[in-house]
Amino acid sequence: MQMGGIALASVVVTAVAFALAASVLADPVALLVAGVAAIALVGAVAAQAVRRDASRLAESEEWQRRLRAELMSQAAFLDAVIGSLAAMTSTRDAESVLASTTEQAHRLLRPDATVMLVPSADGRGLRPAVARGIALGPIAGIAVDPQSTGSLLAEAAASRTPASGAVNPGGDALCRHLRPQAALAVPLVVLDELHALLVMFRLQDDRGFGPAEVSQAVLLADFGASAAANAQLFQRVESLLAQARMREAERAELSRRILSAEQEIGRASCRERV
Repeated sequence: MQMGGIALASVVVTAVAFALAASVLADPVALLVAGVAAIALVGAVAAQAVRRDASRLAESEEWQRRLRAELMSQAAFLDAVIGSLAAMTSTRDAESVLASTTEQAHRLLRPDATVMLVPSADGRGLRPAVARGIALGPIAGIAVDPQSTGSLLAEAAASRTPASGAVNPGGDALCRHLRPQAALAVPLVVLDELHALLVMFRLQDDRGFGPAEVSQAVLLADFGASAAANAQLFQRVESLLAQARMREAERAELSRRILSAEQEIGRASCRERV
């Protein structure tokens, strides 16, 4: 189609150039002028087409490079996630699951600090239970009020949906202490209840968390919540089994005592008859 257009344009320009040149010049000269004009036009159009095709080719190659890099990055992340999930599900202790989830999130997403918040004993706030990138000791006594106004962490805890972006330094007690530039908070929901809140901070860099990082954090949090639910169920079953074994031991002991008493009564009756 493009070559047909160029040929048609060449014929038209040649005819026009020949007609104009023939009106003032001899026929051979007019033909030469028309030929030069046609060649110039074809060359200009071809050069423009070559530049356009080269630009499109460069854009296509750049897109392919970005796509390959993105696919390689996703493949590497999925490989790392498989290892992380194995580590998260290798334990049957709920607290160990939270520690493993925090560790894997910090390793894969590489924030400056990662903190796992859990409901406090009185149920009125969220307290740090695990920390990576920063020491847990200085923040262990800090509680985040879920009712805090302007707190990204409180927003995620209340809505039970991920929240990310710039942080209001005065939004809650933890942010007032750490003074982060950006944060990503992802809730771990077990049986429709907030089990924990995974929070990642950028302390120096004001670059926020992108959609890909949010999706990756949600993936880890969902698996962490499932592993925590399984761990809680396992612990509950173990507790019930322990109680059942204890009751069985008590019944066995009671049966032994009854049998012993009956035997003693039988022996006493025999002695009385004798």
